[in-house]
Amino acid sequence: MARTGTALEAGLAGRAGAARADDALGFAAMMVAEAEERFRLTLEHAPIGMAIIELDGQIRDVNRELSRILGRTPDELRAVRYEDFAHPDDDAPPIYRELAPGAQEFHRAEKRYVRPDGSIVWAELTGMIVRRPDSAPLHIVALLRDLTERRTWERSLREQDLRLRALADGSTDFFVYRVSLEPELSYDYLSEAVEAVSGYTVAELEANPMLIFERVHPEDLPLMRARMTEQRMGGTDVTYRFRHRDGHQIWIKARSAPVVVDGRIVAMDGIATDVTAQMQARQQKAWFSRLVANSSHVILAIDGHGVIQQASPSVETVLGWTTEETVGDSLWAGMHHEDIAVNKDHFVNGRVGQVTRVRMRHRSGAWRWMEAQAASMDEDAEARGIVVTLRDITDQAAAEAALARQAVTDGLTRLPNRTLLRDRISRAIARREQNGTTVGVLTVNLDRFHTVNMDLGHEAGDRVLIEAGARLTALVPPNQTVGRFAADELVVCAEGPDVDHVFDVAERVRLALARPFVVGEDEIVLSGSVGVAVVEDAGDTVDDALARSALALREAKANGGDAVHVFGVELRERARRRREIERGLRTALENQEFALHYQPIVDVRDGRPVSVEALLRWFHPERGPIGPDDFVPVAEDIGLIADIGDWVIDEAACGQLARWRQQPGLDDLTVSINVAAQQLDDEAFATRLQRTIDSHGLHPADIVLEVTESAAVSGDHLARLEDAAELGVGIAIDDFGTHYSSLSHITRLPVDYIKIDRSFTSGVTGDRGKRAIIMAVAQLARGLRLATVAEGVETQEQADDIALLGIDRAQGYLYSRPVPATEIEELSRSM
Repeated sequence: MARTGTALEAGLAGRAGAARADDALGFAAMMVAEAEERFRLTLEHAPIGMAIIELDGQIRDVNRELSRILGRTPDELRAVRYEDFAHPDDDAPPIYRELAPGAQEFHRAEKRYVRPDGSIVWAELTGMIVRRPDSAPLHIVALLRDLTERRTWERSLREQDLRLRALADGSTDFFVYRVSLEPELSYDYLSEAVEAVSGYTVAELEANPMLIFERVHPEDLPLMRARMTEQRMGGTDVTYRFRHRDGHQIWIKARSAPVVVDGRIVAMDGIATDVTAQMQARQQKAWFSRLVANSSHVILAIDGHGVIQQASPSVETVLGWTTEETVGDSLWAGMHHEDIAVNKDHFVNGRVGQVTRVRMRHRSGAWRWMEAQAASMDEDAEARGIVVTLRDITDQAAAEAALARQAVTDGLTRLPNRTLLRDRISRAIARREQNGTTVGVLTVNLDRFHTVNMDLGHEAGDRVLIEAGARLTALVPPNQTVGRFAADELVVCAEGPDVDHVFDVAERVRLALARPFVVGEDEIVLSGSVGVAVVEDAGDTVDDALARSALALREAKANGGDAVHVFGVELRERARRRREIERGLRTALENQEFALHYQPIVDVRDGRPVSVEALLRWFHPERGPIGPDDFVPVAEDIGLIADIGDWVIDEAACGQLARWRQQPGLDDLTVSINVAAQQLDDEAFATRLQRTIDSHGLHPADIVLEVTESAAVSGDHLARLEDAAELGVGIAIDDFGTHYSSLSHITRLPVDYIKIDRSFTSGVTGDRGKRAIIMAVAQLARGLRLATVAEGVETQEQADDIALLGIDRAQGYLYSRPVPATEIEELSRSM
């Protein structure tokens, strides 16, 4: 019983244990199934690539993330082995070979994989071996994290770093650095360009990192320290003054950013730039702003349309407008309309350096002259537009205008002078060619004008000239011209529809000058001679017109004056001959075509020669002899008479008189030389005369200078004659009695001889009036201790008469014609 119970109990117990075992196995299977499901879900949804790899490298299972990373579907991955998509350049063995032998449980590496499209994927691979309960390897679990984006960023960062370092090392105005703050201040990196900026080498700064701070300007150190504190909190900029190694000061702008490791700032990365030029430019701008505010010039900033954007305070001082009134207004609104057309382009384009002049309206309404200069500011990004500087030159412009008027205006009459007159005539001739108008040039001379200067003084003569100019100006329209051409010569340029208009103006000019001139209490009656030249040919020039009118004037005066003479065929022929003479004269002196003939001057008491007059002759190589009456006036007009006159003095005094002094009977002979007015214009006339006389061993008393009365009293000629007289040279008044000579002048002139004109001598025998004049002159001369010479004595009867009338010497054909020097010796012996 006991044994049976025990067996039953044992059986029952066995069945119960078996049931419990089955339950346990079911539970375990359920737990495994749940674990596998959780693993599958974890594998499928993990944010990292996961794969289960067999020990032979065959991929058994993958999740979606791994499929995305490698660019293949799970089925495609299960169909290949691991090495089929590994990058061929990676030398490391596959992960299953690293782990399968059981040498290691865990493996990590960065790998490259090739996607089907050829693109490369960087990934961090982590693998571990999964073992059975008996420790036998089961399979490999691989985790794959995509590093492609990080690797791309790191590569870009490295490339940027390389570019920055390359740029910094090649730069001369900035350098880059990394300064370590732990355990103490030191440079981890410093570009070579630091030497170009600071003057210190990399080695010097690395050896003494504090050197930078030691060279900072003391006033900037507090700011620099404060900025460094700010930089540790997030980075900022600091600009400071730095003393360069060679001693000069520069400006540096440093921009830094912190390097953070494990939450600590362990270093600072930065770039330091030499901003000296920018700082100086900023200082200059500030200085310029102060300069503008205090400048006496008007400085305006305008846009491309001329609208004023800014104005200096001086605009109120110069133009009367406040800056508030000026800003917003147009520059052209205040500028003279004539100046806008000429200068608008200059201002709008801001032509640098070009200076122009404009008129700007003052608040009072008056126009002020400004010197203007524009400069474009478009190159300055902070200051676009155009800067215009205006300098008030109103007073200067007025002075210049006055000087300009003086340059073309006669100082006495205020009429156009020779220069302006020629320009006006030239313009009139041009208008004639365009419009078909008639142009006439009238040369006007006041007859007997020199008597006014001699009798009443030059001031009276000036007043007569002023009045004459005013009378002629009143005769012609405002657009026509009256000018002063020479001392007592006026020129009228008359324009009209026909020749009759020109002739009418000429006659009215003559009548206007015939009216008395009132000077003080004196009433002066003169007359006017007018020479008229009408511009007829297309090729006529200003010189042609003036030359023809001058010839016509000469003809009018030769006929007694108070007349109008028109240049015509006869005068045209004379003009042609004159041009030929002028051309020949310009080379005659150089070609030695001049010669001197001499005419004896005898003592009327015994007929003995006491002197000779040197007379100029011209022997043209083609035309033969040309008389002095033909060529001397031309030589005077073209300015050659002074050179010719100097040659006469030198040849007569030096060449011939010195040779005669070596011959018996001629050793006391003197020579008289005619001197032109132009020769007396030279202040050094007496000095040169003395030098010529001395160079040939002669005495000043051997020379007598003959001048006309009008030449002697003109301008400074009297002073020149006084200088010559002080040398001991004799002075003779030639052609006395003509041209309304004044006996009163004789008392003021340094005269030794009076030569009575042949017009009196020729009629002395039968004309009581001429006899009386000759006698009066002789008595006056004797009272003044002057010698007299009668010119043009041709008969013995004339010689006897002038001797009875008290004349000392005579000259004329009765004694001899002018002869060459070789004949004077024979004449002297025969006489």
